[in-house]
Order: sequence, then C-alpha cells, then structure tokens
Amino acid sequence: MKRMNILMLLLLFPFYALLATNGSQLGAGYGKEWVVTEKSQLTISGSSNVNEFQCMSLSYAGGNSLYETWDVISKRPVMSGLITLKASAFDCQNKIMTQDMQKTIKADKYPNVKVHFLSLERMPSSGHQQKAKGVVEICLAGVSRQYEISATFQELGKSKAMLAGSLEFNLTDFNIEPPTKMMGAIKVKDCFTIDFNLELKSYDTTLQ
Repeated sequence: MKRMNILMLLLLFPFYALLATNGSQLGAGYGKEWVVTEKSQLTISGSSNVNEFQCMSLSYAGGNSLYETWDVISKRPVMSGLITLKASAFDCQNKIMTQDMQKTIKADKYPNVKVHFLSLERMPSSGHQQKAKGVVEICLAGVSRQYEISATFQELGKSKAMLAGSLEFNLTDFNIEPPTKMMGAIKVKDCFTIDFNLELKSYDTTLQ
C-alpha cells in the first residue's frame, strides 16, 4: 500500500508542478488598464475663520489611465497612474472665491494639477467593495509632494468600478502662503482636503 501511494505521488507530481508554474505565470503576467471617465470628480475643500468652501474640477474630459498589475510579493493587485486636471477648471460656486482659488494655486503659471497614484494596493475582500491603501503624489503650483492615502474600490459591473478617497494637505507643503483678505480680517486656514471619486472602465491587458 505504501509503495502504491508513493508511486501515485511520483506520477502526479509533474501535474501539480505544472499547475503551480502556470498559476505563478498568470499572476506575474496579470494586467488591466482602468480608463478614468469624464464622469469622475475631484474636489478641493478648505476653510477660513468665517466660512468653508469647496472647489470642484469642472470639464474634466477623462482619458487618463490607471494600470493594475500583480504584486508577486504581497499577492495583491496594485494600481498606479497619472491624472491631470486643469487648474483653471476648479469652480468654487462663487466668482470671487473661484478667482481667489485659481490665484492661490497659481493657475496662470502652472496650468495643471496632477494626481499621481504611485502605488495603490487593493485589500482582499469577499464583497464587491475593497479597501485600498498606498502612496499618491500631488503636483500643485509647480511643487510635488507625496502622501499616504486610503481609498475604497467598488466594482459596479463586469468592466466598471469606482475609486473614491480623500487626503489632507497643507498649502504650505507647496510653498503657498494661506491668503488673507480685508487687511487680514479674513484668514484662510492652511489645512485643505482633496476628495476624489473616479469612475473607471477596464480593459484586460493580461499577457497571454
């Protein structure tokens, strides 16, 4: 009986080894492109000693992509990619505040605000919504800074998903002094928040 068991193991070993090799290759070659659609939104929020305000990026045309690959060490999908928005397209729903915001972020000199997802790792989950964490680089007014970020990734169907999250930053991180108005009576606080809701459409780029 022992000889028979050993013989069966020897016969089946090449089969299991082949399965393991194929599984490794499938993971290493896995790839997916997530195209950011025009329905995506990014909002910069702040406050002063008298009120709060939100400035939303309008007229985003979409077309940027996030690329998802397989991390062989963590055995999890990791996303990265660059999103570029027009600095002049941020609207604060108030003409004067919009002008002040665009002046503050130096939209005339630096026309683009860039959000670069350097590494965003999706956590395992049994449902359609997953937590994600990683590092993002923000380029604002010609200065780049990196931040740790938490987000949620929610599947909306076979080829669509929503990536949502937020991060806090200080204007002074980007060498911008918080503006004041009315001879210092109104002071904008240094702390700002970026909220993003990105609608994604996927294309499989797995190596065959």
